[in-house]
Amino acid sequence: MTSRPFRCGRARAQGLGALTLGLAYGAWLCFASVCLVASFRPADLSAPYWNAVPGLRTDTCGIAALLAGAICFATSEYVRLRRHHDGLPARRRPTEATGLVVHAVSETMAIVATGLVIYVSVNSVTHPATLGMQVWHLTAWPTEGTVRAAALLLCVCSITVLRYLHTGPYPGRDAQPAVSSHWAGDSRNHASCNGAVPDCREANRSGPRDATPAASPREGGSVPVIV
Repeated sequence: MTSRPFRCGRARAQGLGALTLGLAYGAWLCFASVCLVASFRPADLSAPYWNAVPGLRTDTCGIAALLAGAICFATSEYVRLRRHHDGLPARRRPTEATGLVVHAVSETMAIVATGLVIYVSVNSVTHPATLGMQVWHLTAWPTEGTVRAAALLLCVCSITVLRYLHTGPYPGRDAQPAVSSHWAGDSRNHASCNGAVPDCREANRSGPRDATPAASPREGGSVPVIV
């Protein structure tokens, strides 16, 4: 009875992750097509992206597609990370929900920033005069050169965060290093002789009371022969 709601929840999460990933892929493909127009035919940016929707400009469609793709991809990545996180034992879960959100957003920002750097770099080759112009028609700021510099900084920050999350302490701070049974036994014996059993030192000093010293060969004693 309890496994059915759990399976339904996992199925819904899997469906949401797949849907948002598909939307992100389609949106970023639309943005890539707009980038090609902006790089090689910038005069056509004011034309409709689709003739069936004459009021939708090509550059406006590209901006909307970039933002929509970023939101959908971050959602899909968070759902994937959350499913993997919930499937791990409690002692092996590296981060909480906030860490998963940071991880998903960092991956999204790394992809978006890389795409912007490539787009502006291609523009600097095809028409370098536009580097000092506004990057879109909505506002007079930022310029294309400023967007490329900001995207490079965003790439550095996002990759740094991702590297830190991947190489962080996975088992947790409370985890202790594994010790072999041999050394563990020696440490327990040493601890017992130091504190747990006070008579160990006296026993080691005095030795067994009923032991008789072996006769030396010079004194005429016999030497035992082991066969």
